[in-house]
Amino acid sequence: MKKRCLILFLAAILAIFWGCQQYPEPPLPGTGTRFYYKTPSEKLENVRTAINYEERTIAEFGTDYFRVFEVYLKGPEGPSLESPFPKSVQLVSAKMIGSQLNLVLSENYADLSGIDLTLANTCITLTGLELPGVESVAIRAQNRTLNGKWEIVMNQDKLLMEDLGASLVSTSYTLYFSDTDNRYLIGSPIRVDRDEQSPAAYLVQKLIDGPQESGLAETMPLGTALIGLEITDGICNVNFTREFLNGTPRTVLAQRMTILSLTNTLTQLDEVSALAISVEGELLTSYGNMDLRQPLTFEKRAIGPARTALNELDADLYLNIGHRSTLSPLPVRMKQTANDVPVELVLQELLEYRSQNGYYSAIPPETKLLSVHKEGDIYYIDLSSEFLARENQEDLGAAVRSICSTVLALDQKAMACITVEGSTPAGEYGTLFEPVPWTPQWID
Repeated sequence: MKKRCLILFLAAILAIFWGCQQYPEPPLPGTGTRFYYKTPSEKLENVRTAINYEERTIAEFGTDYFRVFEVYLKGPEGPSLESPFPKSVQLVSAKMIGSQLNLVLSENYADLSGIDLTLANTCITLTGLELPGVESVAIRAQNRTLNGKWEIVMNQDKLLMEDLGASLVSTSYTLYFSDTDNRYLIGSPIRVDRDEQSPAAYLVQKLIDGPQESGLAETMPLGTALIGLEITDGICNVNFTREFLNGTPRTVLAQRMTILSLTNTLTQLDEVSALAISVEGELLTSYGNMDLRQPLTFEKRAIGPARTALNELDADLYLNIGHRSTLSPLPVRMKQTANDVPVELVLQELLEYRSQNGYYSAIPPETKLLSVHKEGDIYYIDLSSEFLARENQEDLGAAVRSICSTVLALDQKAMACITVEGSTPAGEYGTLFEPVPWTPQWID
């Protein structure tokens, strides 16, 4: 309760700051330039603002804003303020482009996040707007993103208390539900109070409650309830009632959406790197066809929507799950230009796939696509010699079925045939390297 009061107090005084002093007044002739820093938390009860300034004389620098910000980043001179920046942060460059001051800071600036990053950006922007000719400030960290963005641009109009106050009292997350075809996760933004005792449990309950927006589908089986969860060494073990298992979706695509809805939502938390799922205290090793024997991790490729109208190809890779001999579809979105051939795109995506969340590829990882062309009704797929690295005939057969099914899913009336280095491999391979049609029996 004390923590929330402090946060609300901070939000309130920042509101006063922007309400009473919407834009910094230009310094009077002969006075210094305002360098903005944050007020130490222990002194908040004795000052009006969480951000304040001290005046510094920088006339000697003229418009050399690199030198100005070098001095600024060293921190305040007086004891009443403190620097909001990491101790060793350095200025890499400071350039004016038009009326925008472009600042690049050392990569450790990106160690800041949440309200700490918001306060630091605000202090920098307010200070930059003090300088002659500056109407906006662009902030970058060398080689790293800031809260997922390569650049943050702020000006007077963007210094809004509404956003800063929200960051002070709550944190933004994304709930991942399914699209109506059970192919991709669709994000739905949500804010969670910073004093919420268990943000993880709160997010799970919101998934159970279901989406509030049209066009999204529920991912949690009807009647599912959360018994509890615990986080150990970065792995969050979520414990559900029996309904989670009893209501397992019928298709592998829907099962995947249920599992990844939980996984992608919870791994947003700093303290969660992977997920495990239990039902009434018993750890699940499978969920329908899904293989849960390994901890589940955030899967970017599962996030949609597919934008087929914007030069995206929406296709399926056919892969094995766990020890199952049959194949399961894995939806993928790929950028497609006018010159791209769909078959080549999906084959390249398949060869680059690496095992995750129970799906695995039987194709040797060093295999390269040499060519693919169609003669009559047959696609000839020529692969590098690494494709024959599997000594086990069963694994090689699984690799052949994976490639042929992925290609023929795009054209089910055709056939597919694999060659290696331009010819049919010699050896005891039976019919593996003969043309094959689309074979539904291979698919779950």
